[in-house]
Amino acid sequence: MISKVMNLIKPYSNKHMNNVKNILSCSNIPKFQLFDTSLRDGLQTLPIESHELASTDFKLNLYNEIYHTRSPKYIEVGSIVSPKIFPIFNDTIPFINHLFKNKSDKSGIFILIPDSKKMDFFLQHNIEYPIHFSFITSFSETFQQKNIHKTLLETDKELNNIFSMLQKNNFRYKPILKLYISCFNNCPLEGKIDNNYIVDKIAQYSQLPFDIICLSDTCGTLLENDMSNILESCEKQNIDFNKIGIHLHNNINSNENEQRIQNVLKVCFKKNIVHYDVSLIEHGGCPLAIKNHQLPNLTYKQFFEALTIYIKSFQKK
Repeated sequence: MISKVMNLIKPYSNKHMNNVKNILSCSNIPKFQLFDTSLRDGLQTLPIESHELASTDFKLNLYNEIYHTRSPKYIEVGSIVSPKIFPIFNDTIPFINHLFKNKSDKSGIFILIPDSKKMDFFLQHNIEYPIHFSFITSFSETFQQKNIHKTLLETDKELNNIFSMLQKNNFRYKPILKLYISCFNNCPLEGKIDNNYIVDKIAQYSQLPFDIICLSDTCGTLLENDMSNILESCEKQNIDFNKIGIHLHNNINSNENEQRIQNVLKVCFKKNIVHYDVSLIEHGGCPLAIKNHQLPNLTYKQFFEALTIYIKSFQKK
């Protein structure tokens, strides 16, 4: 039974690992930081019959696999969410406790917090470990109301409440704050979203105390031209690209998916985007966007293949 989960994990070959090391040694490699989403986005849509297999011990083993073979800058390990919505994350706090008892690495550990009530619940547990926080909003009003039962305005108020709570909390460290903005360019409920509106929302959130603003391609349909136009418009508004992150999904029903992913990443590399979400698990996606197929997260392999192609394009010149 455990193979049903393990089959979703794609290990690197020695040859592929050597290729990655060669890429990282290149002097003209773009600056980037990888953010692993395997333990959160990768697991959240596992079928209910697989939940008992994704035990705390399984997650600990998966965490160690991620850290020791991929060494991302950040790892998101779960969410503080209602067990009725995502029962697979019921053990997030025990998992964190287990994790830090034997944790010696320096990867930043993130958890996703959907609202101020869950933030308060987490803080009341008086966890003293250096945990960082992810939050969620959307470019789509319809999606946000369907996804978390709040308007975008109500979500903004929730975020401000969370900022106040964090300021009052006596942290021994400064937590890193990440904001996922769903429906980047396309919404499963509303369809295509205007690029100018997207840029205005990015500019709005860039003024808030987030360290990473992650643009989430919820539908797995983002195209090169839209990515380029949006980033060029962001440049004109002097938005800090050191804060911008990209969260891509694979559209497995599209024959053009791999080329689409490479083209989008090429634009991001050219614009020196820093943060990229990746996953060890070829699974995931938002339940509202998933209909008859999964929308797996961008894999490490896809990221480094696109980076290899990008670097080679310079070497040919």
